[in-house]
Amino acid sequence: KRASKAEPFSIPEYPQEIAEVCQPGQRINPDVTDDGLALYVTCTQNVEIGMSEGVSTLRVARRPDRNSAFVLEPEPGGGVFASAGSSADELSAYTDGESFDTAPTLFKRASKTESFGEAQPVPGITEPFNSPDISDDGLALFGSATPPGASGPAILRALRDDPNDPFGAPEQL
Repeated sequence: KRASKAEPFSIPEYPQEIAEVCQPGQRINPDVTDDGLALYVTCTQNVEIGMSEGVSTLRVARRPDRNSAFVLEPEPGGGVFASAGSSADELSAYTDGESFDTAPTLFKRASKTESFGEAQPVPGITEPFNSPDISDDGLALFGSATPPGASGPAILRALRDDPNDPFGAPEQL
């Protein structure tokens, strides 16, 4: 938390009400919606790079306002890959690929009361793009990857002109 955008963040803490969502030995991957009222969590198996992390159960916790505690919904929101980032309307989940450091994956649903459907490619992005996070307007997708010839990971951004268009090639920020 922080008091204002000009202040640094405090030491991170998982909300106590979701601290035990994942099984021991699993990695917790949280994503809070921009309004701060929903928290999406995937629990991922630790595997060697290049191996499939498999499908993760997507859990959702909601709260009525930013001062209230999150309450975990009793039913999962379906199965997705690791590091799910939700769209502003919560109808699309952008995730890692099935294996770390591969092209991202998109899962969709018709309403917030339904589970997410089958995995599909993110239109326009075919190269590695990890921990994708979509902007509120759906025109920018942020993520990370190690570009060819680079010594380490970089933050990437892929843009599109309309939410129904494919993304352009990711650019390093």
